[in-house]
Amino acid sequence: MEIINGFLGLLANGHRTPGGRGPAKTKNYARFLSERAGKTEPDGGHVMRKWVLATIGCLSLVAGARNASAATTDGTLITNVACGTFLSSAGVGFSISYCCTATVLVSNPCVALQKKANPTVQSSGGTVTFELIAINCSASSSAFQIMVTDKLPDNMAYAFSANPSWYGGNGAPIPSLFKSADNLTWTGGWPAATGNVTPLWLRWQMQFLSPGSSASITFLATVL
Repeated sequence: MEIINGFLGLLANGHRTPGGRGPAKTKNYARFLSERAGKTEPDGGHVMRKWVLATIGCLSLVAGARNASAATTDGTLITNVACGTFLSSAGVGFSISYCCTATVLVSNPCVALQKKANPTVQSSGGTVTFELIAINCSASSSAFQIMVTDKLPDNMAYAFSANPSWYGGNGAPIPSLFKSADNLTWTGGWPAATGNVTPLWLRWQMQFLSPGSSASITFLATVL
């Protein structure tokens, strides 16, 4: 900050060299630098002002820099190495011949979602079946507390299904079902009757998905 204030002071008041020698004795220091660069401007300080503004911008970027963080990539092998030294009775220093290591393999779950509509072309009054599929694409790590939220599309009404379909593969548990009219307050279970119109949110929460497992759920909606 002191450097910036110093530059601004030079621009406002000019700068004179010790002992009265040098071009700056009778000229604004900014104009002196401009003339030295062969770029004299009418106000004598145009080039200097540009240089100061660029410097302030660079200093602002440095001051505002922050460390970025992200999850470690799945499959990364982290190695921790420890080494040591010791002294003999005579005070002679030695290094331990071999360092010891421990490794940690990073294994993250990988949950992917797919959504299908059948049919993909429908007229007003017709019914469309939506299917949501959750897949744990990790080969070694389970995913827990998976929550999927789906808003009923505009211009559609929820068509109650007497037996909502749920297919849990490879040990996937049956989910908890919730519904909401505002995406804030949730109640358990499917909508009570046919004809629920937007806004309507549906939510499924699963306790876990084991490695490589998948699960899907379907519901019907009518085009208004």
